[in-house]
Amino acid sequence: FFRVLFSCILPCIMFDFRCIQSVRTRNGGLQGSNLVALSGFNEAIEAHFSKAAPVKPTGIWPSSTIANPSGKPVMVLLTQSWCGACNGLKASINNGSKVSSAMKDFDVVHVEGDGGKMWQEQGHGYVPQAYFFGSKGQPLHVEGPMAEYKHFFANDSALADGMKKALVLDKVTDSLDGANMAAAESTTTSSSIAASGFNQSVEDLFLREQPSVSGTWPSSSIQGKGKPVMVLLTQSWCGACNGLKASINNGSKVSSAMKDFDVVHVEGDGGKMWQEQGHGYVPQAYF
Repeated sequence: FFRVLFSCILPCIMFDFRCIQSVRTRNGGLQGSNLVALSGFNEAIEAHFSKAAPVKPTGIWPSSTIANPSGKPVMVLLTQSWCGACNGLKASINNGSKVSSAMKDFDVVHVEGDGGKMWQEQGHGYVPQAYFFGSKGQPLHVEGPMAEYKHFFANDSALADGMKKALVLDKVTDSLDGANMAAAESTTTSSSIAASGFNQSVEDLFLREQPSVSGTWPSSSIQGKGKPVMVLLTQSWCGACNGLKASINNGSKVSSAMKDFDVVHVEGDGGKMWQEQGHGYVPQAYF
């Protein structure tokens, strides 16, 4: 009996061992087809993944760039097969619809295993992570909802929000080189509006000339023109700012109320003159 039982079990054990070894070997490589085949995503999601060997970044995040001949923004997903949070993200995407619907607008690179280290920002060794690059290969500084783990997106909804931010940010930076991007962040409101990340109907409600401010908040004052004034302070690299912009673009409450205000939008370091001391974060609004 034991001889028969052993003769049946041993081949199964050996087969499982070979499969595990095969998974480890293929996981260690960077060939896109192998990564997709072992991804843990369903076929509908896998169909959006790059089948070629993933591109390699030049430099280290947040200054890394990629060669991007496709003309689409690129989303790089980093996971590990042993990672519970990674498998939770995969399950959420498989069972959701937001990420899968947005994937058509991106080239998606999925890297599972240690090959993901070349993409990671120093000090951010956790997984899963997502990094975004623009249509010209420029880094898009999209951050997740947790400040300490800014490349971490836990589920379908969080990652879809990041993808929306990336599309908005890519439109802002697509026509700007590095020098002009820096200039756009620190110029007057009229320049900021042109690259604001808000849609045209919202931009049309912004003041084209920025009023001067006297004093420091909470004692600051401005010369008004008969309407209350709302001052919005943002930074182009700020994930929370881009989230606010996307929410306003896709919503109706703020745009409906804007007709009752003079709205000043300041993007870049020009916003510092409006801020209360000790409150250097963005986005901010002052009234």
